[in-house]
Amino acid sequence: MTLPASGSFSARELNIEVGRSELMAGSAGEAIFRRLAQAGDGAYSAKDFMGKKMEIEITLSKMEDYSEKVVGGWFQSNPVNCIVNYAGLDSMKYQWDQVGKINPKVRVQNGRATLRTLIVECKEPVKDVQWQCTVRRLVDDKLIGVSPVLSITFQWRK
Repeated sequence: MTLPASGSFSARELNIEVGRSELMAGSAGEAIFRRLAQAGDGAYSAKDFMGKKMEIEITLSKMEDYSEKVVGGWFQSNPVNCIVNYAGLDSMKYQWDQVGKINPKVRVQNGRATLRTLIVECKEPVKDVQWQCTVRRLVDDKLIGVSPVLSITFQWRK
C-alpha cells in the first residue's frame, strides 16, 4: 500500500504501511517512521509521509561463493544469508531455488531450502550454479520479495 499523496491519513495507515498491527502505539521519533518519511535525523512533519511506501530491500551476505571445502565426501559451500531490510515485525519464510540452468547434481544441504541461511553441496566440481531466495510473510504467505542471484562454484580451477 502507498500512503495518500494528498489529503489526510491516520496513524492506523502508518502502522499498516510499516508492517505493524493497526492499533500498535508508536512515536514519530522511531527509526521505522523516519525511514518511511525519508526524514533522516532532522525534524519532519506529516507531509513527509505523503505518497510514501515502505521500501523493502532483500540482499545477500555475498553474491558469489567459491569453495574447496569437502565434508563427508561432498563439496560444501560457505553459508550465505538472505537479509531482509523490512520495517515490519512479521516472521518471514524463505525458499531457496536454483535459477537459470538447473544443475541436478547440486542440492541444498540436508534439504534445508526453507532457512534464511543457504548451504549447498555437490559430489563433484561445478561452476556458476545460481540460486535465489524468495521471501514471504509467514502469517499470510504474502510475497515480500526476491533476492538477487547468488552464484556458487565448487573447486573449479580458473
